[in-house]
Amino acid sequence: MPVTTHIDQARERVDAERVAVAAKLDGFDAFIDRLEALSPVPVRSVSTNMTATAGTLAGHTASTEDRCRPVRTAFAETIRSHSVADMDESESLLKTIEAEFSPSIAVALAPSNETAFSPELKRTVISAATARRAETEVLLEALDHEATQLDCARDFSSRGGVDSGNETEERGRGVPDWESCSLDSLQGFVIQPAAVLFVVGLGAPVLDPGKRSGVATTVFK
Repeated sequence: MPVTTHIDQARERVDAERVAVAAKLDGFDAFIDRLEALSPVPVRSVSTNMTATAGTLAGHTASTEDRCRPVRTAFAETIRSHSVADMDESESLLKTIEAEFSPSIAVALAPSNETAFSPELKRTVISAATARRAETEVLLEALDHEATQLDCARDFSSRGGVDSGNETEERGRGVPDWESCSLDSLQGFVIQPAAVLFVVGLGAPVLDPGKRSGVATTVFK
């Protein structure tokens, strides 16, 4: 199979991931907006019996009302579907919250704990969601970078690995900048079609493998 065919397959995969990651980014935006609109329980109504859990203060109230239900509902309706999109097996909502944020936040939001939605808990959840949003945005930028490099590799391959020497004229026609698409810049570009694994060693950031992207993962060196 020609190299360009493998590159086209990689490009299609990256395009699909870009769509999925962009949708998850929108999900984080929607979740943060909904969380900011929620009113926390006033400090005076929270019991002085506070439990510290990894930086999150979970205040317990005497009421059996599930005050964190709106937070879980917002997460389920905005982020969860993107988080579990690449999973073959189902998992509980709290397990997904733990995977996206932290075990302590999942514990604080669990209905069995009767945790009050205190101002501090609200700030903690928003902070975690904002951090994950930033990581997702970095992933989207990395995918954009990978798409550009795949286009360079495809065009370079179609030329038989030879620059035309007419860079100025070609840039005017929308052809990629051959200074950035030279053979040197494509070093580290590896295609393993048998494993359907596309590894691009082109300076893309190394992402935390402990956090899920919600999409089929592209590996970066």
